[in-house]
Amino acid sequence: DEMFTAERGDGAFLNDRRLRVSSRGDLAACLVGCGLPVQQWKGREKGFSAQMNAVADRCSGLRRLGTASLDLAWIAAGRQDAFWEYGLKPWDVAAGILVIRESGGRVGRIEGDEALLEEGTLVASNANVYEAFRGLIETHAT
Repeated sequence: DEMFTAERGDGAFLNDRRLRVSSRGDLAACLVGCGLPVQQWKGREKGFSAQMNAVADRCSGLRRLGTASLDLAWIAAGRQDAFWEYGLKPWDVAAGILVIRESGGRVGRIEGDEALLEEGTLVASNANVYEAFRGLIETHAT
């Protein structure tokens, strides 16, 4: 069994093991997760497809776990390097944001602001590739 926990200022843990995000600094070596924005798909098909193609071209792999909270936990554990998704609700990401930050990662919106608990977009990764990854996703958004 795995239990991811975090407390602001005290770190993030998987069971009793302290978590740290990966240290990869090159997008070409990164394993990336995404959510498929089923509810928000209409009108964004071209943009989301362009984002997926850009990630596939520039990163080492792309996967879909099916839940944003697990994607964020896996970034915190260093199992995955980056993630993006549209249409997330606060309950989808609130705990994961804390776990990522406490493990040394960065989280923001694709648009670049920090209003993370408002419904919308989310991008997360280790600090080394965050700006490059967010820029890649933002460039191909609609």
